[in-house]
Amino acid sequence: MWRSIIIALALICLGLLGWYAVRKYPYRIEADIEARAQKALNEQLPGVLVDVPEQTRTAVLAGSVASEADREAAERLVSGISGVKTVMNQITVGTSPLPVPPAATETEAILEASFTWTGTTLTLSGSVPNALVNDVSTKVRATFPNASFERRYETTEGVMPPSANATLSAALDALAQTAEGKARIGRKLTLQATVVDAAAESKVKTLVESAGGTATLTIAAPVAENVGDAAGSEVLDAAVEAVAEVVVDAGPVAPEVAVAPEVVAPEVAPVLPGGTLTAAQCKATIQALIEGDKRITFKSNTGKLTEEGEAKVKEVAAILARCPTAKGVIEGYHDDMGDPDKLKELTQIRAYNVHKRLTDLGMDKTRFRYIGLGYRNMRYGGKAGMRVLNQRVEFNITVE
Repeated sequence: MWRSIIIALALICLGLLGWYAVRKYPYRIEADIEARAQKALNEQLPGVLVDVPEQTRTAVLAGSVASEADREAAERLVSGISGVKTVMNQITVGTSPLPVPPAATETEAILEASFTWTGTTLTLSGSVPNALVNDVSTKVRATFPNASFERRYETTEGVMPPSANATLSAALDALAQTAEGKARIGRKLTLQATVVDAAAESKVKTLVESAGGTATLTIAAPVAENVGDAAGSEVLDAAVEAVAEVVVDAGPVAPEVAVAPEVVAPEVAPVLPGGTLTAAQCKATIQALIEGDKRITFKSNTGKLTEEGEAKVKEVAAILARCPTAKGVIEGYHDDMGDPDKLKELTQIRAYNVHKRLTDLGMDKTRFRYIGLGYRNMRYGGKAGMRVLNQRVEFNITVE
């Protein structure tokens, strides 16, 4: 009798252990479910695609059908496939697939720059669009062939502002006619400088005003020539001081940065709009794009993207198109409100949907895996107003 009880208990333990192993470490049975569902759809409703993300048993339907009845029929058909727990129906009604939306339009690049000319050195500081950087270097070499050119600026991405090239050209041409000065370029060109005579003053004003700007100019005081004694030295010093007193301060000077003078071209070529980004640049750009309240959003308790979330995914797709070396994992996260298993399943669906939309927009699907991690990594804590930020999708990009 005891022997029978022991055998029965052992069988029960083995059964529980097997159930736990299947539950905790499931095999890739989703692929089999997906294959059977797709075969059934191909026989009755060709054109409808099904995907079963790992560890979810949720069948995601996509594609286009001719009528609402066909859409409902596809859902009923897949619901009857053995192993399918739930169906997420994303099929559209129409005679042809919906066109892929164009990539997000680039915003206008920032142009807020200053050229400071000392008579021997030209310094460029502020923010300059990437599209202008090469033109600026070429123009400087042509206009100031014997000067040192110091770069203290940062580059900005986006579409070049209207008339930016013409304004920069006018600023450099005008500065080249001065003894020293500073040109500021933003919404308007302003120039404050010292010129040697009235003829130069007229020429500089004409150049600046042709670009819609304004010039504040001072004619330098004449300097005594052939001065060889102490009195002559005092006259020279007085003349230099007079010039210094009438030059208006154009604003705060950019912080001193040790920059080697230009020889031929920048050591590192700038990335032009639409050009290639490194994996590191891609990672930083996407992280900033979807951080915090700018995150990719979904309709409540579903895997469907909101209109804002769809727009955000298109922005990410535009960045990834410029990052050929970027790869990694798309990770779905949630807050801790709900059943852990259901939250993990929901985040898996959301990560999959982001992956699918990026693939629809032209991304090679092999570049990124997707995974749902439930309420792991609660980056934004559980305080009121912050908890919802934990419902997010992140890009864990590999930087080689």
